[in-house]
Amino acid sequence: MNYPSFIQLPIMCDAEQGSNLNYTLYRNDGSATPNWVIFNQTSRQITGIPYSGDNGTVNYMYKATDDYNQSAYQYFSIYVDWKPIVTSPPSLQQTRTGTLFTFTIPPETITDPDGGPITYVVTSLPTWITFNLISNTISGIPSDENIGTTIMLITGTDNTGATA
Repeated sequence: MNYPSFIQLPIMCDAEQGSNLNYTLYRNDGSATPNWVIFNQTSRQITGIPYSGDNGTVNYMYKATDDYNQSAYQYFSIYVDWKPIVTSPPSLQQTRTGTLFTFTIPPETITDPDGGPITYVVTSLPTWITFNLISNTISGIPSDENIGTTIMLITGTDNTGATA
């Protein structure tokens, strides 16, 4: 997640007519929210762009306090997941007709900033090439009819379904 996020929190109601509500946001343990979390008390909106080290689940307490210092709470969680990034794109590969072409996708090609595993998929494969999902190997034997440039798409997916 390296793009702005937006959450709209609900309006809380007060039984006393004409009483104003003051909205605040804390972590569940009562500590302050991270610096990247921007809470607008008037609109009850949370916005922000998480820092690269912030990932995982953070639990929050949304609090409304009226003019008589009576409060109501609502608890919720925000899960921060950074999408995978291409860190080392493969270089141009070449082969000759009639010879076995083999390329194993290096593990550092696409990485997950959250530290999770990456599953690779290769699409736009010509008929003479196969992809082994277990070994992450692209292989095949081209014939004279296959002379030219072949472009394949390598996609990496993390354990939350985010892709690069």
